[in-house]
Formats: sequence, C-alpha cells, structure tokens
Amino acid sequence: MFDYKYSDIKGITPEEFFKNDLLDFTSPVSLKTGEVMHGKNRDRNKNLFTPKTKMEAVYNHCKFIITNDKYINFSGSLHEFRHGGINYTDFTFPQLVEVTKDLYEKLHINPFLDQIHNIEFGVNVILPFSAKTLLKSIISFKGQEYELRKYNGKGFMIKFSFDQYELKIYDKGSQYKLPDHILRFEIKVTRMNFLHSKGISINHSSDLLSQSIHRQLGALLIDFFKQLVIFDPSIKLDQLKSRERTLLTEGRNPKYWMDLRESNPENYKKKLKRFRQLVVEHGTMNLQQTVFELIYKKWEMISNPEPGTIQKVNAFLAEMSQITFPEITDLSNYNFPHNTTSNSMLLPVNIAPMRRECRSCGRDISGQNPRSVFCSEKVFGKIAKKCRNLESNPRNNFKRREEKILKNGILFDINQFLIEAIKEKQISL
Repeated sequence: MFDYKYSDIKGITPEEFFKNDLLDFTSPVSLKTGEVMHGKNRDRNKNLFTPKTKMEAVYNHCKFIITNDKYINFSGSLHEFRHGGINYTDFTFPQLVEVTKDLYEKLHINPFLDQIHNIEFGVNVILPFSAKTLLKSIISFKGQEYELRKYNGKGFMIKFSFDQYELKIYDKGSQYKLPDHILRFEIKVTRMNFLHSKGISINHSSDLLSQSIHRQLGALLIDFFKQLVIFDPSIKLDQLKSRERTLLTEGRNPKYWMDLRESNPENYKKKLKRFRQLVVEHGTMNLQQTVFELIYKKWEMISNPEPGTIQKVNAFLAEMSQITFPEITDLSNYNFPHNTTSNSMLLPVNIAPMRRECRSCGRDISGQNPRSVFCSEKVFGKIAKKCRNLESNPRNNFKRREEKILKNGILFDINQFLIEAIKEKQISL
C-alpha cells in the first residue's frame, strides 16, 4: 500500500516535538567552532547570510526534521515504520491504521494536521516467473522510454519520470536476496496536484484512512499498469507474416513509440493497439494479463478491512476531529500552539462528514473554498472548466437567443412564453 511519505507536521510546536523522549535530535556542526555546517558546497553562497539550521532524529526507520526552529517534517516509509525497516512484505489497511495511531500516541502527530507533499503507493506481488523476465519485456509507458537503474548484484529497476509523478517497477526479491520472485509496482507522487487532477483528494494523513481514496488509488495503479507496452519473449518472429514481424520488431524499441507519438498521434494509437493484439495472439507467456490480475487481487486484499477495523477507524477519526476542531464553547480553554501561524490547529482540512461534491461531475471538493460548488481550476486544472460550463452554457445560450429576439423587435409580449420555456427546460435566468 503506502510506502514513502514526506509531510509537514503541524499542530505541535518544534519545542514540544524536540522534547519528546523518543527522539534524539542531532545537527551537523563544526567540531572546532560549533558553526552549523552546510549540506552542499553549492549552497554556501546562497545561505551565506541566512543559513538553514536543521536538526534530525531517526525513529523506527523514519526521519523527523526540525528546520529553523519553525518547521517539522516527516520523511520515510510508513511500510518500514510498521515492519522494522523492511518493505518487501504486505502493508495492509489495518497496519496503516496502527501506524497512524502510533504516530499520534507516541509523537503527537495529528493525522488531520499532517500535510502530505509526497506519497508513494503500490503493491508487492509474487510472480510465477522471474521479475527480470517482466522487466526486460517492458518497452514504454505513455510513449516514453524508461530510465534504468541497476543494483550491485541485486537486480534492477525501471522508472518513468514525469513532472508530477514517477512510475517505478523493480525486482524486490533480488534487492533483498529472497527466494520468491517479488515485483514491486508503485507510483511516487512528487506533486499532490497530480492526484487532485484525477479527483483524488489527498491532503493530510487522515485522508489515507478513507476507503474511497483507496479505491481511487487502486484504480489508478491498475490503469497505469495496463498502459505499459510489454512484449512477450515467447513470440517467434520468424514464423510471422512480414507486416506483423515488422511492427513487433520496430515496436520493441521504445524510441519507435516516442517518435511516432510526437509525429503522428493518431497513427501511434492505431499501431499501438495492433501491437498489443499481436502480442496477445502470438505470445504464450501472457505476461501483462498475469501481472495485471496479481496487482488487482493484491490491492483488493490489502486495502479492504474487516468491519471491526472500519469501526475502529471511524472512532479514531472522530476522536481526532474533536481534538482538532473543539466546540466553539471550549475555545477559551484550549491551548493552541503559539510559535507560528503555520502551526495553527485551525488549518483547513478535509473531514469526512463535511464532504462536498462538485455540482456537475461529483468530485470531492471539500478542500476548496466553502462557497464553491464546482471543481476549482487551481486544483484540478483546465478540466475544471467543463464542470462550470455544463451548467452555465445552456443558460448563457438561452439569454443570447432572448437578447437577439428582443433586439430585432417583436409584435407581442413574449415574457409569459419565456417563463413557460424556462420552467420546461429548467433554466434559471
């Protein structure tokens, strides 16, 4: 499920966090002068007058960072936090709940106030063939060639990098020298707008406990695997017709798809569809369908909790919600953090009971301005315009037709007819 996470911890002051007995903070300083050292030489001139001071502590294989005595960050693997530094096992929804509660009870990290900036999610699946076989058969993704990273005697990883996310596929079994053929398939989100544009509203750690969010992430993970272009090494090219052999031979080169997509997008779609058909028809290993089913089943298994777990999650979130947003009558007695406004416990977050949906498409817009009724273009990009246009275009077209009629002059009063038309078409002026 979830692996690496980078987030801003709010709702607790750096001083309070620093004093936690479970955390042993260290800071890189000069042993001679006590001067705070800079991490990289190229940063020296940049930070000459305002150097950043960082203190770091490692707890349960995750890193906690205090910067300039103002900001607190979490950096590390939730999977490794739960499993003692390893992430080749399964990380299930009940275990995610345990980790979330553990972080609150031991380190006072409120999931409603832990703002996520990067998140990784994916699955480990055991293959009936070597992971190396699949990795060597992957050609491209969305017309892009992969980056290859080799581990010394520990297999290799292929990665597709984009502006807001990365798709990573690697041999987890070889990485840890395990007997099973374990494949890791994951998406690393480097900018949360990527998920927001897909209608997946993850802003805080509390959102990771939502079943609807899990379904959306699972659908995205499976969709991305289906978009991979994968060859079947069992295909005997010399036994095919000339035209089929040519397409399969050229299609094994990722640059072929890159060039074709740039030069002729329509022909790219046509040939890619044919390439996939030929792989299914002439291949015997059935690589893509086999792994697709394994990923689907594994995500279903790790993300679907028992009814008892759901009740525990709801009780925990209700408790956290009450702590985070106390009743108005209790505000005078509540001790809010006071070091910076960035640590205020009044920061807006998504609360399940207050979910709001776009009037046109039904996306979750709880994190937008309370007065908004459509998807925000800042959050979802240009696609958000369609939501507003679906409602405004018929109304505006009706008004333009009315103005045109009135401008040309009429013999009779048409107001009554307009009122009836409005009622019939349900258009409000």
